[in-house]
Amino acid sequence: YRYITTRRNDGEIVRFVGRVRESDERPISGRLFYSNGMTARINTETGMIEYSNGAVYLGDMVDFYRQGKGTLKLKNGDEYTGEFDNDVITGKGTYRFANGDIYEGDFIAGVKEGTGKYTYADGSVYEGGFSGDLRHGEGKMTWSNGDSYEGGFRFGLKNGKGLYKFSNGDSYEGDFEDDMRQGEGVYKWVSTGETYTGSFLKGNMHGYGTYTWQEGRQSYTGYFYNGKITAVDPYGN
Repeated sequence: YRYITTRRNDGEIVRFVGRVRESDERPISGRLFYSNGMTARINTETGMIEYSNGAVYLGDMVDFYRQGKGTLKLKNGDEYTGEFDNDVITGKGTYRFANGDIYEGDFIAGVKEGTGKYTYADGSVYEGGFSGDLRHGEGKMTWSNGDSYEGGFRFGLKNGKGLYKFSNGDSYEGDFEDDMRQGEGVYKWVSTGETYTGSFLKGNMHGYGTYTWQEGRQSYTGYFYNGKITAVDPYGN
């Protein structure tokens, strides 16, 4: 038996106790002890690690680290299949959640980071950038009710320039901030043919803009306050 202690890149200390090959003293089978209190049984010949928390790994290894491609099944029913680096989920892979959600894409240290596709159990789908497990950067979200948004995201919220299409045909194209229409944009009502072009605040027409009705009625250009026409500048200019 041999005792081998190493430190992973994330600072976790891992100690191996067990059988090693005589030729190069690489681990064959034994126990793993982690500094966080978790333990595991490992067999590098079968590529299996059984953890004390109920998780099971089957795949490539280098010594007693998960390295290369493999599948990790968690006790809660979640399952990841893809790339590992230095014992952690890093690279491209597919994570299937017990609730039916599925993520396919990039990971860094077990976190969704880069680009990917997230399919929700209800049929909604997001494709685009991720950071810190959240929608971030450019992407497209399509909801199961038929609504869709394509544009910028910031830490899970619609942010920047984007186009939101409602299932009834209405649309908004313009600025978003903190998941709301805010800034400059154009809102179109398909059923009435009406259009508003101008400023928005917290999802409502607010500030200066132009409202156009169907033919036969003159358009209005002026000020709006909380979604309604007003005679004065709501900002007091």
